[in-house]
Amino acid sequence: NQQEIQHEEVVTDPVYRTYKIRYFGLTMLVLLQIVTALNWTIFAPAPQFAADYYNTSLSAINWFANVYLLCYLVSSPLSSLAFERYSLKFGIVTGAVLQLIGAWLRYFSTFVQNQQGKFALAMIGQILCALAQPFILNAPTPYAATWFTPAARATANMAGSICKCKKKPNPNYPDNIIRIEQPNDFVKIIFIANPVGVALADLIIPVLIVDEPSLPFGLLIVACITTAVAIPTVFIPPRPRTPPSSSAARVNSRPYLPDLKLLLTNWNYLVLLFCFGTFVGIFNAMSTLLNQIVTPYGYSNDDAGFMGVGMIVGGLVGAIAMAIFVDKTKLHKIAIKISLFLSGIIYLILFFVVKADNMIAIMVICVLIGFLNFSALPVGLELGVECTFPVAESASSSTLWASSQILGLIFIEVMDALRYPDDQGDPVGNMRRALILVAVFALVAGTASLLYRSRNYRMESEAADALQQQDDSNLEMHDKSEEA
Repeated sequence: NQQEIQHEEVVTDPVYRTYKIRYFGLTMLVLLQIVTALNWTIFAPAPQFAADYYNTSLSAINWFANVYLLCYLVSSPLSSLAFERYSLKFGIVTGAVLQLIGAWLRYFSTFVQNQQGKFALAMIGQILCALAQPFILNAPTPYAATWFTPAARATANMAGSICKCKKKPNPNYPDNIIRIEQPNDFVKIIFIANPVGVALADLIIPVLIVDEPSLPFGLLIVACITTAVAIPTVFIPPRPRTPPSSSAARVNSRPYLPDLKLLLTNWNYLVLLFCFGTFVGIFNAMSTLLNQIVTPYGYSNDDAGFMGVGMIVGGLVGAIAMAIFVDKTKLHKIAIKISLFLSGIIYLILFFVVKADNMIAIMVICVLIGFLNFSALPVGLELGVECTFPVAESASSSTLWASSQILGLIFIEVMDALRYPDDQGDPVGNMRRALILVAVFALVAGTASLLYRSRNYRMESEAADALQQQDDSNLEMHDKSEEA
């Protein structure tokens, strides 16, 4: 019938396009990632002031960060369900609203007179912010796949730049050049936005919270920033009217659990899961505890904040350098292996440089940690999709993030337990034993990254689709010329 004929026409001669509105959604995701990190590490740059204000211990204040890692395990499957069953917009708006409510509850806790009630309400607000995190953190990969084309500009014969795939171009059409790339470079900005939020926290929190009485003002400013970013998310369109590529056109309605089973039986993905989870988990722990690691040696909150910013600045440079390198060479696997292996060595060096009157050396190591870790972040997420294709992008990325949250929580708790008491150690309260733990796990994970050997299945699929479309187009032109 006519419907079947029309369906055949759509399948054999698909039309793909992109929309400028995708950059609005991209911008909102960047801002949401920044605000998420700001809410997550809000007390990390000034933990002692928060402990004094809420009349509790540093370990209790660390749970304002830990709860993010714990809640991720609960909320991450819900975010994947929201993305797959409803829409990306629904999931993103849900995260923005939860974060908005949580930020204001945390501020309203400052009006509670009872100390236990004050701390409890602040923690409830932090839990809501934490539940919002997966809806925002897991969104970039499916957003990139939904709105941005993985194929670059076509040449005269409708094809684009070269990808490392097993299927070769059709020898009958030697002028065809197949171009399959990672999602648009602008999308990679999203992956480094979360660390930028951590850097902003390191910079502005010590300025806003200069002592115990100024803490409510700092919470108010963060709540206002959260609100300003949350409101525009309602204008993000749910999906493009026309998909940007053949892979985006495929509707993946598979539930999360079957995909999770496929992920956990994929050797290369398991290698990536361990390495990604370990290094992001270590970074989460370092972001939370950096102030507590260096202040026993006489460094101030501002000094610790600058060290944290050094990580981010190094990370931005590393991410840009990595993006340029992999776009030109397509050596994603080699790049991430080198980056993670060197990261393990740098964490070992960190143990030796953390000491009094050694600010420059610590800063240099922090910059190198950021440079190597952040550059591997977007590539790791993309390889997670490549080695498991056609498993849903949201399932792959959310599981990677979940591993990082679990390991981050473990690292924070174990590192906190390894801290010397306030009356022991040289200097007292130092965390040298915790740095040994970090160095060991970083070296193991860096070495394990060498075991990753998967092909890039998504890029190969896109290349095959492009070749098939070219073959169909040339065959149609040949038939028409014969009829003429």
